[in-house]
Amino acid sequence: MKSEKGISLVSLIIYLLAITATVAIVTRISAYFYKNMDVTTDDTLSNSEFIKFNSYFTKDVNLEYNYIKEVDEKGTYIIFEKSNHQYTFLDNAIYMDNVKICSNIDSCVFTYIDNKNVRVDLVINNKSYINTYSIL
Repeated sequence: MKSEKGISLVSLIIYLLAITATVAIVTRISAYFYKNMDVTTDDTLSNSEFIKFNSYFTKDVNLEYNYIKEVDEKGTYIIFEKSNHQYTFLDNAIYMDNVKICSNIDSCVFTYIDNKNVRVDLVINNKSYINTYSIL
């Protein structure tokens, strides 16, 4: 009797075909995964920029006896009385005093409604955010 050790040519071809099919399937799945990650990342960036702005602005709005001192006619800036913070939309960014707090902003308009309310219209990466804040 002859002892056959090793791999035959037929089994080697079957292994290579199986490995090639597995690599092709994994490549296709990962391509779909990463393509969808880019879409999710854009939405997440827009939301995170709005959340950053909202956290700073809400802190000033909720400060007791912090009234609105001045709002630009074009709505590009707003100044609060007690905190003396100025929020300015300039060069696709929002600044609190001289510190950039948000970037990639398409448009921002501050609208003074009355003594107790201010409206902020933001467009970030073609996604619109409208919020009305009530001053305490």
